Amino acid sequence: MKNIIIVTGGAGFIGSNLIKYLLKKTNLKIISVDNYSTGSKKNHINHKNVKYIKADNINISKILKKYTNKIKVIFHFGEFSRIYQSFINTKECLNNNIYNSFEVINFANDNKIKIIYSATSSALGNNGKDQNQSPYAWTKTKNIELIKNYSQWFGLKYELCQLEPSSLLFFLHHDDKNPLLSL
Repeated sequence: MKNIIIVTGGAGFIGSNLIKYLLKKTNLKIISVDNYSTGSKKNHINHKNVKYIKADNINISKILKKYTNKIKVIFHFGEFSRIYQSFINTKECLNNNIYNSFEVINFANDNKIKIIYSATSSALGNNGKDQNQSPYAWTKTKNIELIKNYSQWFGLKYELCQLEPSSLLFFLHHDDKNPLLSL
């Protein structure tokens, strides 16, 4: 039985609030995978259904090996997410957002697990014209492209969501179904 939700970046602001939301909407177990580069233990939710693992996403296959057959969905929010800093720490941005995210996407694909990816207005904004405005936006654009291609090539199930900063609501970009409500 698939009874586990994975949240990469679960110790960050958005990931921890997602975990709070999921705890209200489902009885499934939740595992957060976070390297704590920007996340914090202060954001942990003390609940019997939540487990926290400190690790980089590049090792996701090893970290989650024993849970693979029980994972229902992966919310991939654990990336380098600072626009200005992506110009200063470009290598870190690329490592986290391209190489580490590839491992998450590939793990989801190899194990037939749906992935919900946190897109960004930095990549999708201004009718897509902002996709190359920063190293961060470029990496997000490439991951969206990769996820869509994996769906076409291999049948990867996915949703793209975008945070609307003014309202703190997520918008979905794949279809009209709300994955948060259909778990």
